Amino acid sequence: MARRQPHAGAGRRWRPRWIILLVLGLLLDLVWGLWVWQQVIGTPETRAHPIATLATLDVHALLWSPVEAQTIFFGDHDGLLKSTDGGQNWQPTSLTNADVISLAAAPTMPMRMYAAGDGVFSRSDDVGVTWTAPAGALQGVDIRGFAQSPADPNRLYALVDKRGLLASADGGTTWTSVSAVPSHATVTSRWRPSMGRRR
Repeated sequence: MARRQPHAGAGRRWRPRWIILLVLGLLLDLVWGLWVWQQVIGTPETRAHPIATLATLDVHALLWSPVEAQTIFFGDHDGLLKSTDGGQNWQPTSLTNADVISLAAAPTMPMRMYAAGDGVFSRSDDVGVTWTAPAGALQGVDIRGFAQSPADPNRLYALVDKRGLLASADGGTTWTSVSAVPSHATVTSRWRPSMGRRR
């Protein structure tokens, strides 16, 4: 008795069904993965959340203390804030009513810090406890960017409005004009969010 040959189109009819089943399986895997992420990874206990909320309209500068791991400094339009518990609680410093745009500290001289901004240029030699304004050309000017050499803490760079780039080799007492930013200097640029105050 002769064997019946299968119809030539039988295999073709099954292929679309396997493709549909494969796509459905992938969709089920995706839904399962999203559910697991929501239940395990995305729970409120493990989800990233803010450490603290600051009642400031500006975000200008943030600097970790080079000598105290839990101490952070935050510069904004109204001055300088300080946290001694890793950013959970903040207190004002003696540097108030100043538009602090940039903060700098060098690891080779960790006790010294600089704060620069619009009309402010101050130095601290006790890790931000007290601040003094060095006499010199940068008092009362708009400092839009500021950098300190990591190798030489007395070498500073300031981008001053309408005056260009200035450099100091004596910790900010005297300044000279320079034509280009040295490769080892990192200038902190000004960033003002849309909700921030405008001068």
